[in-house]
Amino acid sequence: PILQHGGSVIYGSADDIVDYIEATFRDPPLLLEGSAGMDRTCPAVASLCLLQHRSILFHVEKVVKISEELAATKVNSSTISPVKAGLAMKIKKLSSEYLRLVELMQEHAQMEERTMFPVLENADKGLTELVHADHARDLPIMNGIREDLKSVLALQQGSCVHNEALVALATRLKVFQVLLGDHFDEEERDILPLLETVGFGSKQQDAAIESCVIIMEAAHGRLLPYLLQGMPAHEMYQYLRIVQKPFQDP
Repeated sequence: PILQHGGSVIYGSADDIVDYIEATFRDPPLLLEGSAGMDRTCPAVASLCLLQHRSILFHVEKVVKISEELAATKVNSSTISPVKAGLAMKIKKLSSEYLRLVELMQEHAQMEERTMFPVLENADKGLTELVHADHARDLPIMNGIREDLKSVLALQQGSCVHNEALVALATRLKVFQVLLGDHFDEEERDILPLLETVGFGSKQQDAAIESCVIIMEAAHGRLLPYLLQGMPAHEMYQYLRIVQKPFQDP
């Protein structure tokens, strides 16, 4: 690639071009750095995981906001039909958003458990006990919220039970948001930095990224626009750069 900037012409690999851009235009950075002990030297699989965390939290915030708007919208038997129709559409939107989020999160957890955690467990079996426990805790919560959504869709709009169900759903989603944020903070603080310590070589990283793409089939297929939607442009760029690298010709 060739980049011309003012009177300068930069030749080299894509990495050389990115390094020049990073050094010349520092805000915002193209490459992820400075988060919970992560920097540009961390293994690519750790950066990929961190970027997925950010996207997931973006979408969790989105569904929480929709649920809170629904909980604040009170309808009863005298509410006019267009308002009820709008409420029904928003509930269906919440359900659709949540189902996509759950699918992404389940693939993300599988990716961690099948690519990153075994590497750490080879070094010390106790390293991943807490995050495994968090994964086991979160699945029933996610399934419970999904059942709550089914109930909300089935209940009669305007009834007291329906209004109470919307409030309860918003509360459960908010609690889950807090738990998930704590879980991701724990992984980013205590788990991801260890991948560099245990010696993830470049060949291992490429193999791990390739496995991540294969395991997260939906996330890197039909859900890829959804995944990338949760990232600012410079993080989208980095994410795509990471997942494409193992599949490029040497």
